[in-house]
Amino acid sequence: MPDDTPETALYFIFVTQVHFCAMYAIVVWDWFFGLQREWRFIWKTNWTPVKVAYLLCRYWVLAVVPYLLWAFAVNHSLETCERIFRIPVSLAMWNQVAAECILLIRTYAFFNRNAYILTFLVVALAGVVSYQLYVATSQMLLLPFLPGTTSGPCFPMSKPHSAHLLGFFIAPLLYDTVVTFMTIGKAVSIRRRNGGPSSQLIQTFLREGVFYYILISFANLVNGIFYLQPRQAISAICIPLSVMLSPILACRLILDLRERGSETVSQSTGTIAFTAGVTSTKSSPGSPFSGLGFGFGLQGRGGSKAIMRPQGVVLSTIGSIPGDGMMTSTSGLEMDHMHTYKADVEAAVYSGELSLGSPVSGIRVEVEKTTM
Repeated sequence: MPDDTPETALYFIFVTQVHFCAMYAIVVWDWFFGLQREWRFIWKTNWTPVKVAYLLCRYWVLAVVPYLLWAFAVNHSLETCERIFRIPVSLAMWNQVAAECILLIRTYAFFNRNAYILTFLVVALAGVVSYQLYVATSQMLLLPFLPGTTSGPCFPMSKPHSAHLLGFFIAPLLYDTVVTFMTIGKAVSIRRRNGGPSSQLIQTFLREGVFYYILISFANLVNGIFYLQPRQAISAICIPLSVMLSPILACRLILDLRERGSETVSQSTGTIAFTAGVTSTKSSPGSPFSGLGFGFGLQGRGGSKAIMRPQGVVLSTIGSIPGDGMMTSTSGLEMDHMHTYKADVEAAVYSGELSLGSPVSGIRVEVEKTTM
């Protein structure tokens, strides 16, 4: 470390260790104070890909960061560090991968479960993971100990004149960029099609998605720059920001979307099925719902009724509330709120196969792929 005195290098290493501990404290704090929402919106719901991705994203970081703290915040012998210094990076990268999986499922649902979109996102994410594994296993060196010492923390450093560690953080940045702009483009398309402002849930979806992108992109970019600069003592100082901030934001994104979806569903005391666009049902000419541009169905006491549209998506609710209650002015869905509820219920699906409990007994929102 020719550019730093031993005292300066020791100071920056200490700052890095404190940063790791502080970020893990934030992870534990966020998990602990979010347990009530997690129990309601995750554990009490059906098993879906979003639920699996959420649990992986939340609990993988809680499980593996103690090992990172042991490797990076405790002094080890040279032999031990040469044996283990690649392991923390290989474990921590899955923190980001879990967060990216949440973005993948969320984007796939937002694009109406388009198989081509899913294939593109999976292939792109597989490329990011493969490159990160390549860097973690073959393109890093052990950060040398301070002069005159025989032990120290096992921090990695980039190989001389190599930009692979920069690429390690730029690769997920590029993936997030693609996903974010795809989502924004789709949201603009929905807004133009509906001819009015987006629902509150879609606005939450976009606002928090863009906020996530800005923060994580900044963290990954700063990490890449720090690894590219020649002062190796500060190269790892921003690692905690990348490996622990993205799981926090991704988990909060899911919880916030499900909470908004739950508020939307609970506003309706009846059971209703909506489909956006031209439906495949035939409305009677005298029906008050004819010409509204979306399917409408009521559930009786013995089952559920779902309306399908040619585009292939069913938005349905299954519950125990009789349909005749929908027609009263006090418990029904008033016509002047019909479009708002339709947009919100449709948007709730985009958070990733929501299965939400509500104050209305037994109500759920599901998305099913049809064969039409």
